[in-house]
Amino acid sequence: MAIGGIAIALLTGWLNRCLGGHTGYTYDTVVEWTEALLLCMIGYYRIRSSLDLILNFKYFTRYS
Repeated sequence: MAIGGIAIALLTGWLNRCLGGHTGYTYDTVVEWTEALLLCMIGYYRIRSSLDLILNFKYFTRYS
């Protein structure tokens, strides 16, 4: 949640500076970019934790 809030604040500020204001389109853009960023981060950490589990030999030797 905090990461999403930070991303929204940064993107909103950047769009405000570039465009000189906000419209419904800029708010929708920020929402979509934040959602895509968070989904990518979730996917990355899920893959990373799965690989750590697979490559961690102590896990397999402990239960065998």
